[in-house]
Amino acid sequence: MSDDNAAQAAADALAAKTAAEAKTNDSSDKDTFPRSYVEELRKENAEYRTRAKSAEDTAKATSDAAVKAANDKADAATLLAKTASISAAVTISAAHLGFADPDDAVKLMDASKVTYEDGKVSGVDEALKALSTAKPHLLGSRAAGDGTDKKHDKKPSDMNAAIRKQVAHS
Repeated sequence: MSDDNAAQAAADALAAKTAAEAKTNDSSDKDTFPRSYVEELRKENAEYRTRAKSAEDTAKATSDAAVKAANDKADAATLLAKTASISAAVTISAAHLGFADPDDAVKLMDASKVTYEDGKVSGVDEALKALSTAKPHLLGSRAAGDGTDKKHDKKPSDMNAAIRKQVAHS
């Protein structure tokens, strides 16, 4: 048993010596830094991470605002184009159907019957026919000589002929 005790004592001595050498090597190792310095570096790094996160959040908010503004402008332009297309289609159709003032037709017709899809306006003729049935007084002749109503156009083609005709009636 004494051999076992002696072996155990030798192993314990060797382990203590190795631990002491490791402790000595750790304190003289050039890659280790004092705790206060490491804590200072960690604090500085945390400040940089916070500033980077803040800058990232600001950039995202600015980008989101720019995208929203661009979408709002695009929506407004689309609405303006839609409104102009519908108004033009109604004005043209009202003139063809014989409305005295096509602008009145634009203002008074039931716009819920008019649709706009893929740049095409539909339902205008039906809405204007319904308006002309409900308010026939909106139909009528236009001013003579405006060139849009061939039936009522009395515009002379030659000024000399018009003067001669006027003198003959006098």
